Amino acid sequence: MNKFCFSALMFSLLTSAFANAGAKTVLHIPLFVEVTSGAQPNPKYTYVPVAEFNKVLIQKGQKAQPEALEISDASNIDTYAIRDALDTAIQAAGIKNAQAMGEYYPGQWSTKKAYTCYRGDAKGVVELAASLADRVYSDQYTVMAWRLGQDKDLGSAENESDFASKAWDNYNVKSNTVLMLGSVGDDGTDVNESLIPACK
Repeated sequence: MNKFCFSALMFSLLTSAFANAGAKTVLHIPLFVEVTSGAQPNPKYTYVPVAEFNKVLIQKGQKAQPEALEISDASNIDTYAIRDALDTAIQAAGIKNAQAMGEYYPGQWSTKKAYTCYRGDAKGVVELAASLADRVYSDQYTVMAWRLGQDKDLGSAENESDFASKAWDNYNVKSNTVLMLGSVGDDGTDVNESLIPACK
């Protein structure tokens, strides 16, 4: 097994430190549309927040679609239905080069105005994000390590240098931003950085 992968038991131990009586953790997750331009074999893909793309839909006579998810519990979320509704609106508007696009890991398509953030207890962010695998994020999404202020957990890695992560190396320990390193690959060798700040 790759050293970055860890078992369900390891993950349970990793996230148990987050259990407390603080305010409920809520993740604000913006929704995006993938817009394709240029010809094959080298098309260009642009990821546009639904908050911006709604202007196009309204101009085309369609209703505005939900701009973001507000999630505190993974058990009752159906992102597939939300994306299907968005795709239906895009097709009804006659737009051929766009489709609803989910993220493989938290914050993948972030922009300055549309980015994943949290409300409530920062200590619940990792556990909540991990529970969204195969619901909001890739079905293979796993959290390998995390940082929050002075606290950190390396998961199954032996050394911090194993991650080769600039975000990890440059993390501000006085910050209330949650940093997660995750994997979505088959062998767990990819390292994806997710910086989740408190919502403004």
